[in-house]
Amino acid sequence: MKRSYTGFAVVAVATAAIAFVAGEAFLPQLAFDSTVEGGQFKSGTAASSSSAVAPPNGIIPLEINGRQWSFRTPPPKGIKVRADHPRLLITKESLPEVQAKLDNFALYGNEMKAIVKQPALQALFYAVYGDAVAGEMAKKALIETPDSMNTGDGTDGFFWCLVYDWCHDLFTPAEREFAMRRIMEKYRLEFPAPGESEFKDKVVLEMGGGYSYDNNPHEPGEHAIGFQLRGVIALAFYGDGVRDEWCENVFQAMLGRKRDKKIYPIYEPLGGGLLDGHNSMALDSGGSQAGNHSHGPLSGYNEMFFSTASMLMSAWESATGDELFSRDNFYRKLPHWLVYDLDVEQSIGSASGMQVLRQLTGIYKEIDPEMASLAAWLSQKYGEGQYNELVTLILGDKTVVPKSPEEIGLPTSAFLRGADRWYSQTGWSENDTRVELTTRSVDTNRYEPAAGLLSITSDKEKLLISGQAKKGSKSVVFGSGIWLWPTDNSPTHIQESSTYWGGRHLSRDERVRRASNPYKVATQSGYWGVLPTEDHGEENYHVFTVDASRFAYDGKKSKLDVKKNKRTVAHLKPVDGREFIVVYDRVSVGDGVSQLWGGRFMNRPEVSGDTFMSTNNKMAIHGTVLAPKAVLDVRGGPGKATKGPSGESYDGVGYIFKDDDSSRAVFGSYSLFIKPDYVSKQQVYCVVFEIGAAGFVPAKAKIHDHIVTVGGWRVDFNTEDATKVSRQ
Repeated sequence: MKRSYTGFAVVAVATAAIAFVAGEAFLPQLAFDSTVEGGQFKSGTAASSSSAVAPPNGIIPLEINGRQWSFRTPPPKGIKVRADHPRLLITKESLPEVQAKLDNFALYGNEMKAIVKQPALQALFYAVYGDAVAGEMAKKALIETPDSMNTGDGTDGFFWCLVYDWCHDLFTPAEREFAMRRIMEKYRLEFPAPGESEFKDKVVLEMGGGYSYDNNPHEPGEHAIGFQLRGVIALAFYGDGVRDEWCENVFQAMLGRKRDKKIYPIYEPLGGGLLDGHNSMALDSGGSQAGNHSHGPLSGYNEMFFSTASMLMSAWESATGDELFSRDNFYRKLPHWLVYDLDVEQSIGSASGMQVLRQLTGIYKEIDPEMASLAAWLSQKYGEGQYNELVTLILGDKTVVPKSPEEIGLPTSAFLRGADRWYSQTGWSENDTRVELTTRSVDTNRYEPAAGLLSITSDKEKLLISGQAKKGSKSVVFGSGIWLWPTDNSPTHIQESSTYWGGRHLSRDERVRRASNPYKVATQSGYWGVLPTEDHGEENYHVFTVDASRFAYDGKKSKLDVKKNKRTVAHLKPVDGREFIVVYDRVSVGDGVSQLWGGRFMNRPEVSGDTFMSTNNKMAIHGTVLAPKAVLDVRGGPGKATKGPSGESYDGVGYIFKDDDSSRAVFGSYSLFIKPDYVSKQQVYCVVFEIGAAGFVPAKAKIHDHIVTVGGWRVDFNTEDATKVSRQ
């Protein structure tokens, strides 16, 4: 849908330039190149590996529309709610475009059939065609039978507001007041007395997921419908002579001019509002840590947020003319994140989430045509979902031509800061190899993965499993990374991971708790990890290094004496039919810290000397341990999947980790441990993986003076953070 609202005072994006910090001197001088799609480093450059990112200006670097984002976006000057109706999702200027969709049943028939019995569709017929019979039916449904319309969860309240707005002139003054009362009371929001401006709730937990909203970037309360519905109600009834004081109060709170922790702020000039919160999550690449990466990236809290906030933003844009989506990287870069993050046989996560992908085709058709086409491609590939078909009908655009990542020209290797992931693929088909490494560049103490966990998938088969957990108070126990633990205890941690239930995050300062607003995330270095120390390559290979030394804690959340835990992964893409992944770990620890290398597999790795091979259906992964001299120890299997390196059991550790089928599908069933013959405080581990069809004969891999040779490749690890790759 074309995003213009002519005919009244439009507050254009240009007037919101104060959301940015002007002046070239303010921009951070980092190696990070935010102009590269995917947020990669410039080839051949490296950031410091020893400390958190500390831009000279004290704010995390993020450019949107060519300007550094301030994370304290103030409201545009002169913003107001338009006086006429309709103004939620549609306006009198957009009616011809909506009518063209309603008239095109061949293209939009599925949406209309799905909502044929919904009063909101009847209201739309009235708004577009002037169908008085349909309008009266919609009005009657709102006034007489408010429970008759059920579109799923509390989003019903949003649709009742649409009915009122689109049929506004059919309501008498008394009926308008009655309609507002019915909508609010249906959702346990206390109807204000005449002249009352303050907001009250009957049962906040039913709607908001919490008693107050503090714009925590990863707080479920931010995503809950209740905090958003209050604003939509105010926009629908604003200036209609029904509790005008209350509507004005809510509007001012949404602008950040009045503090009310029961209202979802579009703007909040002190701690940051909606745009700031979204951009602190997505950064320049798209992504979020509010969901999980094992059961669909848009599941959990992401789904709650993803499927409802877009409706609030669309209603705000049409009611005020203030454009949000062009400045919102969470939605703009959402398709970009998904095409990298979706794993083998993984769903997007929710039917309502897939509806929003279709909505993005219209929202970004003109703002960002590539992302609109990518959203259309994802929708075509994974399905159009359900539940919000009416919104999808209005906002989406089925004339947008789907384009795959390859057609758009996305690189097959990319670092996504917002997702805290590095991805390297051989291509964009489901049969291509996919390598993923977790990072920890930003940590808001919500859900954070352990850094340095590696996963490898090829031809739809999981070959090496990262083992990352979802929510939980424990760290990842079984993961494909370096295990570090106090020598006098069992290895209960490899690294600090999920901070969901109050676990320590990357800040060593106990006073730095879960981030309460976007501005804190952007300006307090306690929330910043380290950027990749190298990220470079060419079309047929890619190298990436992440330093996880800051994230090693013991079971009591005390920092372990880990001076270095740096993992370099060189993905050597197929040449002459052979494909390799070289993993080079540099570990340096102090007294009282034990270490070993761990890998997680679906099926038992068969060990032969310093090599091993694990097969998963039609594909296999072969590993050669080039360093150190070590014993390869395999643990796990049916009924033993949670066995540790000494045979100890971790069943139940990490919240959802149990020895059952559902957990094994995410965490694998077997562990392979590399136990050095001689354990040094400074240790190098080097493993060369080769990927191929089951039964393939692996190539010979060698190492000499920190130079690995295999399959015609030469990988030189002599200079830290400057890995050199060449063909022999």
